[in-house]
Amino acid sequence: GFDAHGGPAGTQNGLANIDNALSSFTTEMLVTGAWDDVVVLTASDFARTLTDNGLGTDHGWGGNMFIAGGLVRGGQVFGKFPNR
Repeated sequence: GFDAHGGPAGTQNGLANIDNALSSFTTEMLVTGAWDDVVVLTASDFARTLTDNGLGTDHGWGGNMFIAGGLVRGGQVFGKFPNR
């Protein structure tokens, strides 16, 4: 799974699955000419910290989100990083 109770390696391995799936999907949408009509996004209200606490990782502040698609204007980061 994608839980990080056992350390960040489990999450990193899971991300490779997501990367491969998104890559295949994007390629198919480009080949079929549908990429400009597609928006892909992630959403979550749960996340994990990036720092290992010795037993895994702690609950975080919210998920890392992304939006992709042919007409999405990328390169922008919205929101503010927490002060503490």
